[in-house]
Amino acid sequence: MQALVGEPAVCVRAILFNKRDGQVNWRVAPHRDRFVPLARRSSDSRLRAWSVKHGVLYAMAPAGELARMISLRVSLDSVRAESGGLEVWPGSHKDAAGAMEEGEEWSQAISAEVGLGPGDGLLFRPLLVHASRAAKGAGSRRTLHLEFGPASGCCGVAWNANWAC
Repeated sequence: MQALVGEPAVCVRAILFNKRDGQVNWRVAPHRDRFVPLARRSSDSRLRAWSVKHGVLYAMAPAGELARMISLRVSLDSVRAESGGLEVWPGSHKDAAGAMEEGEEWSQAISAEVGLGPGDGLLFRPLLVHASRAAKGAGSRRTLHLEFGPASGCCGVAWNANWAC
């Protein structure tokens, strides 16, 4: 990850997604992963929209910091459109200034479905606009989502070491 981040990197967050039709299932609209888990609040104005989720402090990070991060999605099951798989908007991470925001504008742009088999991985920048549909049919769609960032932290603030899946 160091080569992709540009300096020593650490895992700053891990999430296990488990979509199951008829049980735990949801649609995710086009979005970018802009919030990062931090150890403490900061007066740095580049960090905005502070919140606490499951006891972990988060802030919206600036595009320049997010551009230094990398996400890795590891598929534990076969992931296709019908199982709630990932949809991405190629090149959208290059629009870091946000000339096109998430939502309706991206819904009209050309996207690509990402199919993955068990054990396959996908690397992408958090600023890549992505979405997923609700799962249809039997079975589950389990995906491990890992986010890596510079070991030095974000905007001079250390990562929160107490994040949970």
